[in-house]
Order: sequence, then structure tokens, then C-alpha cells
Amino acid sequence: MDYLSRGKLKTTVIKGERPESITLQVLAIKEMRDSEGKKHRLILWDGCDEHKFALYMKHQNEDVPPSNFSIIRVSDSDIPAGQDIPKGIIKEKWIPFLEGS
Repeated sequence: MDYLSRGKLKTTVIKGERPESITLQVLAIKEMRDSEGKKHRLILWDGCDEHKFALYMKHQNEDVPPSNFSIIRVSDSDIPAGQDIPKGIIKEKWIPFLEGS
């Protein structure tokens, strides 16, 4: 798993340091009750550490949450091709996405 950001998850969640981007694996995902399909709880892994309280929030109806065992990138600046997500949304959602350790 050389492509994962090994050790960055612990640094990001525990110390609050925001890297430019972080590459993680989704170990599990579950839709949260009473969220109308907009919020999902994720278990993330960076190759060393696991984080069980990550949150994925859909911003558009077309958004699809990541699947189990997929590799994702969380970033302040990278926007998926063809997605209309304002950069302000990405920056505002970074910390809540990784809170809860």
C-alpha cells in the first residue's frame, strides 16, 4: 500500500495538522440513520492507523459515497474532474470530515 499516506491520518486527526492532501483507504461505510442518504460514517485507514469516526456528506444528489476498500483523497484544493464543488466547501468540510478521534 505504497500509495497511502502512511501515518498522516494520526497526525491529521490527533494533532490537527492539515496536510495539502491525504490518500486513505475506506475500510467500511454505513449510511447514518435519519440523514436521508446524505451522511455516511466511514472507517478510514492510512496504512498504519485507523479512524472510525469519519463523515462523508453528499452535497449534490448525484454524489456517490466511496465504496468499501476504495482509495480516496481528501484535499483542500483537489476537486474531482467534472464536479461543481466550490473550494470553500472543501476547506470547511475538511475538519468535520476527520473529527471524532
